[in-house]
Amino acid sequence: MALPFTKDQVAEIIASVGADNLTAKKVRELLEQKLDMDSGELKQYKSEISEMIDTVMKESGDGDEDEDEEEEEEEEEQPKKKAKKEPTADNPNKGKMSCATKSGDECPKNIKKEQEKMKMSIKKFLESAKALEIDVDGNTLRGEPRTFSSGAAGWYLGGKVELKIGGADVWAQVGMNVVIPGSNVWKK
Repeated sequence: MALPFTKDQVAEIIASVGADNLTAKKVRELLEQKLDMDSGELKQYKSEISEMIDTVMKESGDGDEDEDEEEEEEEEEQPKKKAKKEPTADNPNKGKMSCATKSGDECPKNIKKEQEKMKMSIKKFLESAKALEIDVDGNTLRGEPRTFSSGAAGWYLGGKVELKIGGADVWAQVGMNVVIPGSNVWKK
């Protein structure tokens, strides 16, 4: 039996939503909208959708999931998480990153649910949030407040930056979504 959707349609949705906002349920709901179907019509294809998400993520090289992702969805609704790759001898730092917050505190566990309850609207966010500037090794990335196709609020910063590596000047491409968890339910 042929599926009522294609891997290309799933890939399109993942690209528009971004891997940081991704749940299998969200992909299913957006597929239903894209195919002009009733809500819940694709529930019977949950496992097929999850498998396609895994395949698309593997092919795009975006397979690592954020460990702190909220568990607001039923377990079978979540894309399967991939095992973390261990650093190799030729690249001992592979996958290492860190985040030091301004206050030194860690982000609360249920931040998405807490921020969904905020008395904030998308309009108020867009009017009052400042442009975000991030330093990348002496290069400044700047992005204005915006909304994403997922409905979430945040910033997008990107561009080509100069880096000094082993005495050579190297250009690198940076693309960064800064998304506010829970903002996709704020009033427009």
